[in-house]
Formats: sequence, structure tokens, C-alpha cells
Amino acid sequence: MNVNISKLISSGLGVILSAFFGIALSKLISIQSGPEALGEFGIYRQFIQVVIVFLSFGNGFSLIEGLAKTTQVEKFLKQSLHYYLGVTLFISILIFVFNKSLALFILDDLSKSELLRFSPIIFICATIYLYYRFALSGIKEVFRSSLAQAFPFFFMFLFYFVEKRVHFLFIYSYGASVLLSALVSQKKIQFFFSNFFQFERNIFFEKTSISTLITGVTGFGTLLVIKVLVNRNLGIESTGMMEASLNLAIYASMVFLNGFSIYYLPTLSTNPEDYTFMRRYLVLIATLSGITTIILSVGSQYIIPLFYSHEFDESITLLKWFALGEFIKCMNWFFIFTFIAISHKKLYTLIDVFSNLCFVAVTYYFLSNNYNLKGVGYSYVIFQFIYLILSTTLFPRKEEFGHKYLILPIILSLVFILISIYIL
Repeated sequence: MNVNISKLISSGLGVILSAFFGIALSKLISIQSGPEALGEFGIYRQFIQVVIVFLSFGNGFSLIEGLAKTTQVEKFLKQSLHYYLGVTLFISILIFVFNKSLALFILDDLSKSELLRFSPIIFICATIYLYYRFALSGIKEVFRSSLAQAFPFFFMFLFYFVEKRVHFLFIYSYGASVLLSALVSQKKIQFFFSNFFQFERNIFFEKTSISTLITGVTGFGTLLVIKVLVNRNLGIESTGMMEASLNLAIYASMVFLNGFSIYYLPTLSTNPEDYTFMRRYLVLIATLSGITTIILSVGSQYIIPLFYSHEFDESITLLKWFALGEFIKCMNWFFIFTFIAISHKKLYTLIDVFSNLCFVAVTYYFLSNNYNLKGVGYSYVIFQFIYLILSTTLFPRKEEFGHKYLILPIILSLVFILISIYIL
């Protein structure tokens, strides 16, 4: 099978819009309130993302994969909705009860507990919004799903002009996203209120959710821990510097990463032995992400002042390392989604958890030994490279896929690392 470029471009549309409005929002915050406000916003958003990944059972992979394989679409949608809303209600109650303890741990400030006290409203709105978005991906409505991805970023940017309180900003944004997602779906995805309370288990959904749930929470949770460590060791201003550079690197790579869940996974799940399709997709992603990494690294001294201000000049070097890490992450995501599609989720889970633990340990070491923010950049590259080595070494279908295609990401990553060490 050939790679459908039009669908890949469609899958990237929402990311481009998300990146545009996300960066614009960060610029607004940084101009009006400085690096400290951006740092606090980044930690709070990371916490929201960790919980949302949990509520969507690992970024909706089970819902997407299940819809791609099932012949009973409506039944699967209804069963999935029960899981989504049930877990959301339970977690929301826990967070509401323990909001003060969470505020002290995450933001190191008990007075910020109000931010978390209102978060259950955010989670309910976000869950319904994600249900629409991931369900559209599962039935291969690529354009609609991609467009829906940009809704929260668009509304956050829009509402920030009238609402600076971050918790209300999230409430309004996800609430509006639910309404617009329902409109965009045009009854392709429906809520099933008839016999809604008649719960019926779905064994496939439960089994496929375990690995993606663990890895999703681990990945976003690790970034939350890293931001908390930076805040406690270097201060909230340094957290803002990290947020600025990491945002740019992530938004740039998201254009390619989004295609994995919206296009690559549903396509490969229907034919998990299409090695020609796998190889072509890997080469395409390596090429596009490599070009992006070069642009971010070479132009970092112009990009940071352009998107933020000269207050964020400390982020320039950090952006180069994060961009390199994101290039390697694009390779990793290829293997992640291939593991999921060919039903090797346990192996992928072990690789992900181990690599993220290494990320926390290495970051803690660098921060404890006065490497400052540059140490976070080093640890991010090391983390992604460890992940890549494990993924290629333990890949279960080496002969069918081709050894040279397994070596290709490692060689490219080493070349970029050596160039970065020489230049930086």
C-alpha cells in the first residue's frame, strides 16, 4: 500500500492550527505576564493533560483501533462512552477531594488549590470532546478529526482576551469544543441516551486500554514531574523558559506525530502485515521531521525572539536540544504505533515505562549537579535515544520489516546528535 499523502496532509491540518493558536497563546501570556506566568500555565496544562490522557484511556488508542476493526460500530461507540464517562466521574471526585494536596505537590503553592477545585468541570467537558474526536479518527473521518483537534487551542487563544484565570480559560475552551465537535461530526458520532445506563462490558476495549493507558499516563506524567523538578530546583521563571522551547519543538513535530493516530494506526490495523506501507511511512516521517529539526536548530536564535521575546533568550540553546529529541521521538512513535497495530502492546509498555524512568533519573542527576536548563535538554535527547535503541532492538518482525530500515533511524539520530554536540 502506498502512503496516502492527501490523508496525511489532512491529518496535519488540525495540528498546524493547534500549533498556530497554541504558540499565539504562549506569546500573549509571555508578553503580558512574562516567563513566570508561562511556567505556571505550562505546569497546570501538563497536569490537565496527564488526567485527560488517563480519562481517554491513553489518548483514545483503544477507541480508534476498536472502531477500525469492529463491524458493530454503534455498539462499540456506546460501550466506549460508558467507560469514558464512568472513569471521568470517579477521577473528578478524587481530584476535587484532594485538590489542596495536589496543588502543594504540583505547583508548590497551597494557595493555588482553586485551580484544581474547578478541574472536574474541565475533565467532564474534555472527555466528551475527546470522545467525539477519537471516534471520528476510528471511523477514518480524517479531516473532521484533525479539525476538531484544533478547537481547544483556538478557544483558549480567543477567550484569553477576556479571561486570564487559567482554570476558567480551560473550562470555557473545552466546553465550546464539545459543542463545535458535535456540530462537526454531523451525526456521524452520536450519544446513545436510549438505555444509556445499561452497561455492557467490552473485553477488547479493556485489554487494549491497559498498555496505552499506562504509557499515555507515563509519558505525560513524566513531563509533569520534569516541570515540577525544574520549578523546585531552578524556579518558575526557568520553567517558563523550558515551556517556551519545548512548546515550539513539540508543535513542530506534532504535524507528523498526529498522522500516526489519525492515519497510520487505523490503516495498519486493518492490514498489520503491510511491510511496504510501514517502510514508506518511516522514510517519509524521517525525511519531514529531519528537515524540521534542521530548521529549528539553525534558526533558533531568530525563532525564540520572534515567537516570544528577548526575555526568553535562555531558551535558544534549549530549543536546539528539544528539536533533536523530537526528531528521535518521531522515529519512536513509528515503532510505538507499529507495536500497537501488530498487537505487541506489552513489549511497547515495558519499553515506554523503562525509558521514561530513565528520563526522570537523568534529569534529576543533571539538575542536582548544576547543569541548569541545558541539562534538561541533554536528558531529553538521552531519553529518546534509549527509547529508540530498545524499540529497534526488540522489534518482533525484523526479517519481514528489513534490518536496514531498523538501522536507519539509529544512524540518522547519531548523525544529528554528533552534529549538535559539535555545533552546540
